[in-house]
Amino acid sequence: MATKPLEDLTLPEVCNWLDSIHLGVFREKIESEGYDGCILGDDDFGLEEIVELECGKKPHQKKFLKAIVAARENGVAAGLLAGAAGGAAAAAGGAAAPPSPPASVLTARIEPSNFAGLAADAHGTQRGGGEFKDVVFSATPATIDEFVTLRDAVGSTPEGAAAIFQLALLLWSDESTRLPLGGAALAVALHADHLASGADYKGKSVSGRKIGDFNRYIGDKPYCARSYFVGTQQAEGYVLPADGELRVRTKTQPRDAAKGGKARIYVYCSGADTPRPIALKSNSKGVWKADAWSSMLVGVKAPPVGDDGDDL
Repeated sequence: MATKPLEDLTLPEVCNWLDSIHLGVFREKIESEGYDGCILGDDDFGLEEIVELECGKKPHQKKFLKAIVAARENGVAAGLLAGAAGGAAAAAGGAAAPPSPPASVLTARIEPSNFAGLAADAHGTQRGGGEFKDVVFSATPATIDEFVTLRDAVGSTPEGAAAIFQLALLLWSDESTRLPLGGAALAVALHADHLASGADYKGKSVSGRKIGDFNRYIGDKPYCARSYFVGTQQAEGYVLPADGELRVRTKTQPRDAAKGGKARIYVYCSGADTPRPIALKSNSKGVWKADAWSSMLVGVKAPPVGDDGDDL
């Protein structure tokens, strides 16, 4: 995932982050006690110590607050909090422009599918009837909070939930992101019926039986999970698109449209000749979750085998 270097952050971006993660108390301490040292009880703390104290167990918040340290070291500490909420006047006078979204904030959107140029690709064949939509993620999430941000953007629709499941499966299939991120992502993506008490996310984890299925069918075949993203190809080992954007192509048949809190979505796979179904169910908050996904764990066309060097 492309992330803007901390030293390149603008003051509005840092301030916007402070507000977005609800660290009002932290902001008040800086405003009342001064930027370079805040008084907590009888002790004086520098900014680094406050970062550790306030966010020691919250890596995403710690990451954002460290941006302030970088900003201070670059000589831009003065007026850092000016305009954080409501756009106060800029230091040079005049109205400050609204803060721009931080470059590391991921986005998700749903748009009509475009089959142009995909005639020879599994994502462009076997169209049939139905409604076609693409769910597009700007980048691969690096934290569970980023994953939840993407889920919140599209999870109110069945096709969005289907794509969120594929994204969670992608994170879980990669050993480098399987734990803790992949496990937490699956806990977010699956319906509560498939969860048990655990430590992956908010006291929940995927049930042992379901994790066993993921291990059995996907554990040593991460390319299976990658095959559900547009642009991957069997001949290239299902490598994800180089631009970092992830696109899931979905199809909805009229008979499978959302009804009574249930729906069925078909997801295109570059390693199969036809799209594969996934059943979704909405929870009491109107968020759609994966409820039955066995077809997603079926194998795909195996990628080419590399040269093993045996020329005997």
